[in-house]
Amino acid sequence: MMNTFPIQYQSLPKSFILLVLLFFMPASASSSTGEVNQPHSDCSPLLFQCGKVQHNISYPFWTKGYPEHCSYEIFFEIKCNPEDNSSEIVIQSHKYHVKEINYENQIVTIVDEDYFDHGRDNSCLRPSRNTTFDSKLLDYYFRRDRIEGDGMLLFLYNCSHNPSEDHLNPFIKSLKCLSVSHQSSSPTFYASKWFIEEEGLMGWGGCQVIEIPILQRNMHRLLFNPDAWTDVLREGFEVKWSAIDPDHRCWNCVRSNGHCGYNADSPTSPTCYCKGKPHLYTCPSGPTY
Repeated sequence: MMNTFPIQYQSLPKSFILLVLLFFMPASASSSTGEVNQPHSDCSPLLFQCGKVQHNISYPFWTKGYPEHCSYEIFFEIKCNPEDNSSEIVIQSHKYHVKEINYENQIVTIVDEDYFDHGRDNSCLRPSRNTTFDSKLLDYYFRRDRIEGDGMLLFLYNCSHNPSEDHLNPFIKSLKCLSVSHQSSSPTFYASKWFIEEEGLMGWGGCQVIEIPILQRNMHRLLFNPDAWTDVLREGFEVKWSAIDPDHRCWNCVRSNGHCGYNADSPTSPTCYCKGKPHLYTCPSGPTY
């Protein structure tokens, strides 16, 4: 008969005992942490932080650590720029800083990186291109009314004559420090696109034109304080993503306690995730939800 000896647990090192316990732990116990290891798999919002900048990332946007199926496209990726602690989005190969995201109204406020204050002396900003977007994804957000204007500034340069000497003064402001071409000394001017269109003056003066969107509330601000134009550019402008969700289904999903994700079968109809389960419209009502 084989002799047996009782194990003296007191004599075993604690690390050995821990390894034995982990080895014999039921598989169900370890799998219960699966949801913890995969946060936001149901497209719940992810807190994005870059320096002092914070955003709740949700559909249609994406950032590192957020499931890709929760974003409309990689085009909507928001990154952290550690050089100036800002949040960035690249639109048609150009960088913009994300100031605010309004999910209910499908509006994001962005600032052209060219106008962002990086600590350098750029008191005389130099717009060098029109601001354009793919209207199938994003479009300017303007309230079309006569009082506010359309939130677009025209920068006029290389004019055939000096607009400040014309009868339109003071509606066209002179920016003596500003020239679109860094090698050109020709003066630059700016005016409201709405005013020029209302007066039937598009193409007036033989000027080349660059269009820059601004916040609508700043149109009146410029009328009373023309020198505030650099601050106005740095405050950015608003764009809407309603083209990819024309029926506002995503916000209806959120109101039903769900989270939106991408629907590959119908890209303009986001999937509504309710407690991790996909639904076509909104979360079901009832005691289980």
